Amino acid sequence: MNVDINIVGVLAGAAASIVIGSIWYSNAAFGDSWMKLAGLTDKKVKAGMTKAMITTLITTLIMSFVLAHVIGLSVFFYTDYSYLKAAIITALWMWLGFQFTHITMNGAFEQKPKKLQMINKFGQLASILAMGITIGLIGQ
Repeated sequence: MNVDINIVGVLAGAAASIVIGSIWYSNAAFGDSWMKLAGLTDKKVKAGMTKAMITTLITTLIMSFVLAHVIGLSVFFYTDYSYLKAAIITALWMWLGFQFTHITMNGAFEQKPKKLQMINKFGQLASILAMGITIGLIGQ
């Protein structure tokens, strides 16, 4: 089976995810609460911003490529659905199976506050949905 990956979709999906993350963790949304719960200060965040943004760019591109690949596989199983609907469903399953569970497990071991875990879990949901919707709209 050959899975075609639309590189424009991958790039646009990564961009959509970064935009959503930037909004989610801004001071206008959950940024202040997230910083307080994570034990971060403005000074500490600013000092690590370049490394964090480079890491975010690289990992988001990888995540978008992998999601596009899994969506490309899932359309063979969701034969009654449009490419967009298959992309959204796949993104939801990927979030639940990997991001939600990973953040929950790490939060338990690291004894992170529940509110911090919720901010991160649902930030990841918004991010991967934006990615999936974008990939789904652009198509194969």
